[in-house]
Amino acid sequence: MLRATGVNYDIRKVDKYGIYDRFKFRVPLGDHGDVYDRYMLRVLEMRESVKILEQALLRFPPAQ
Repeated sequence: MLRATGVNYDIRKVDKYGIYDRFKFRVPLGDHGDVYDRYMLRVLEMRESVKILEQALLRFPPAQ
């Protein structure tokens, strides 16, 4: 909810949570914190999650 108001805080980037420091992704931010910003933030978060998954899949060894 804070990111929908423009607060740039994400534990994955700030505290190097888990293995997220191995992946390139951006933290989407809103401007006003209204319902539309929160909705769009969730959509953008899903897109960033797909980018993280794609990067993670490239790290798996090829199937034999």
